Amino acid sequence: IQRYALATLYHSTKGYTWKRCGGGLSSPSIATTHSSRTTNSTYNIVSDTDYTCVYEDFIENSDISTHVWLSGMSECSWYGVSCQQMDYTDTTNDDFVVSIDLDSNNLRGYVPSQLSGLSNLENINLSHNSLIGSLPPKLGYSWTKLQTLNLERNRLWGEIPKDFGHLGSLRALKLSHNKLTGTIPPQLFYSSSPLIYLGLVDNHLNGTLPQSMYTLPRINEIHIDRNSLSGTLGSILPSSSLESSTTVSFPKTLTELTLSTNKFTGTIPDDWFVDRDATLYSLNLEINQLSGTLPETLFENGGQQQLEYLNLGSNKLSGTISSRFGELKGLTHVILWMNYLEGTIPSEMGTLSNLELLHVTYNYISGVIPQELCDLRDGVGVSSGSGGFNILSADCAGNTKNPLPKVDCSCCSICLAG
Repeated sequence: IQRYALATLYHSTKGYTWKRCGGGLSSPSIATTHSSRTTNSTYNIVSDTDYTCVYEDFIENSDISTHVWLSGMSECSWYGVSCQQMDYTDTTNDDFVVSIDLDSNNLRGYVPSQLSGLSNLENINLSHNSLIGSLPPKLGYSWTKLQTLNLERNRLWGEIPKDFGHLGSLRALKLSHNKLTGTIPPQLFYSSSPLIYLGLVDNHLNGTLPQSMYTLPRINEIHIDRNSLSGTLGSILPSSSLESSTTVSFPKTLTELTLSTNKFTGTIPDDWFVDRDATLYSLNLEINQLSGTLPETLFENGGQQQLEYLNLGSNKLSGTISSRFGELKGLTHVILWMNYLEGTIPSEMGTLSNLELLHVTYNYISGVIPQELCDLRDGVGVSSGSGGFNILSADCAGNTKNPLPKVDCSCCSICLAG
């Protein structure tokens, strides 16, 4: 069954055009030396007895030998295929395909449903190719051992199958940079899910964030930027067991959350930052329609000390920049440009010894940039971050209508007329 499943993958993705170890084989006969039909090939078939395929290993820069697909050799020796014996106590058992890695191999075509025959598959990487079509829902029922599904940077369309919620061992779902549409199925997320990484960047997804996404117990990274998601960020609709709506904090294991370039509205939820044991170090909500002020819970009880990257640019946030920003000692990048912030920049930000970048242009901020920030730029008093405090931007340039700048800054690296 698994040999048949792999053969359908070869034919459905035009294996004769593959960059490595396709070769267009359709019969056992083969010349002693046979170059790939593609002009950008990096391999040659050098034996007519074992169909050895020698190709350049781009990582180690050395020659590696494997076998051409559809050769007479075991499918476990084909390029990109890894096998494993499930029962080590029974030496008569066949090896089962557990991994397929055909990354950047010029695959053209669709993902065949026959891959459901690979019931022991643990990892599949078909990223950086030219795959089209929709994802077969039946894969969700057969790939019960799958841990990594990587189909990034292809041309896949259609909806994410809700049946993928049956991938009970899945730890990494990588579908970024495709043309997927529809909503994010809530069935993907459940309280016992082992999911660690979710990547849905740069698709055409719409709708709201599923309530169930907040229940993931082991999630480390969520990247869903550059889509058309809408609604609020923290509201959870009441279930049958709840009498009213509620809000939730991040899962404790979450380290990176990227929801930029969508259509989210409302405020940044207070409850997001309540948990002191949270590990969030990167938060990117840029280019949405968020309003209101920054939640005070961001700074309470010592603040989010592990937070390094904070990007809230290009929203509709109002109020002032809190002096308590100085309590977030881990910050290296702070991006607040293109909002409705007012007041002055607090001198306490000059105590952020790891700061490398601060953008506050295109706001209603006025006054003088604190000397403490300029000293940090010059490396005076407090040591600057490992990369150095190289970028400081403010509305410190005038224009024809307003020749006097809104901000007086003697140490800014970028002055704009915001």
